[in-house]
Amino acid sequence: MDDDLDSLLREDLLLPPPDFTQRVMKNLAAQIQPLPHAQADSLPHLLAQAVQRPARPSGWAPEGRAVWPRLRWLAARAGLAGGGLLGFVLGLDQLASFVFGLWLAGAAL
Repeated sequence: MDDDLDSLLREDLLLPPPDFTQRVMKNLAAQIQPLPHAQADSLPHLLAQAVQRPARPSGWAPEGRAVWPRLRWLAARAGLAGGGLLGFVLGLDQLASFVFGLWLAGAAL
């Protein structure tokens, strides 16, 4: 059986096109090129933007679209906390059943 597999692996059943390597390297080079706006997101540029922004007044409330990301974040955190609490309660239930089963089996001996 190993001989059949070895003979199949030696056969040229699937040959790549002759320019396969050049095309792959060209595609990789195109994907690796930095984007023009990547330099605008550099750390000094971001720090300069942070310094130039005016401070928000104490009574500032987000308007319109700024509210939805925060609400989604709060909903996600509430879902995680609720799911974690439910999992904890169900886990305690299973643990108590297991311990009680062991205790009952041990008492029966």
